[in-house]
Amino acid sequence: MTLTEEELVDLTGYKIPSKQAEWIEKYFGFKPPRKRFTGAVSITKEQLNSKKPDVAPTSEPKWKVA
Repeated sequence: MTLTEEELVDLTGYKIPSKQAEWIEKYFGFKPPRKRFTGAVSITKEQLNSKKPDVAPTSEPKWKVA
């Protein structure tokens, strides 16, 4: 079963599929498959559990101080 859009946002902190894919590639070390027409990331929990991230995922917003 693939992760939902909400689960991907919680995992990566991003809503944009290309940014989610970049984050997964950076921290899990593999390029995630993407849906052909929407570009949405399509990965399973098993794929993520088989890899150990380089950093703990967070659901905190990535705010920048102005």
